[in-house]
Amino acid sequence: MFRADDYRLKAKALEGTLEETKQALDIDVLRGKLTELKAEQEKPEVWQDIERSAKLGREISVVEGKIGAYDKGKKALELLDSGLDLVYVHVEAPDESGHAGDVECKVEAIENIDRHILGYLMDNLKARGEDFAVMLLPDHPTPIEIRTHSSDPVAFVLYDSRRKRAPSAPSYCEAEAEKTGLFIEKGHTLMKKFISLDF
Repeated sequence: MFRADDYRLKAKALEGTLEETKQALDIDVLRGKLTELKAEQEKPEVWQDIERSAKLGREISVVEGKIGAYDKGKKALELLDSGLDLVYVHVEAPDESGHAGDVECKVEAIENIDRHILGYLMDNLKARGEDFAVMLLPDHPTPIEIRTHSSDPVAFVLYDSRRKRAPSAPSYCEAEAEKTGLFIEKGHTLMKKFISLDF
């Protein structure tokens, strides 16, 4: 007897795996591209052309950023699978881009976090149907304009998969976070809220 619901459930269970495979194939292409770019970078004629070497260096940085973000997301999921209850992922790329004053690189770094770390983890954890929580925030701002750290408050996200709705902003940025009126004066207390799911 054919049961459509059985196959729907099996297909649903494979969604995370299929998405992971798709991303892995893209990453494999990027790994090959990185090898090619680095081989080209080593050619003496490249270093005699400042414009070409700068462009190549930027392209290598972008590809390394995507690969690094994917590897961190995959490793975080592996650690959770090993039985850990808490995994901390730190990504320096947006901070480094702020110090460099490179807005395009900063946007790319944030998009990589969204797509290859946060999105990857959330998609896989949701597909498993397990309860989970996520906290997302920078350790400090590094505005492009001043190219150094500032003491301004940072935007943060606390997410609990069991909640249907929580106080939120329409997008994740400092301006929208400020409009919520939610301010945690002592940053270290945010971890306590997260661990106790008191949000």
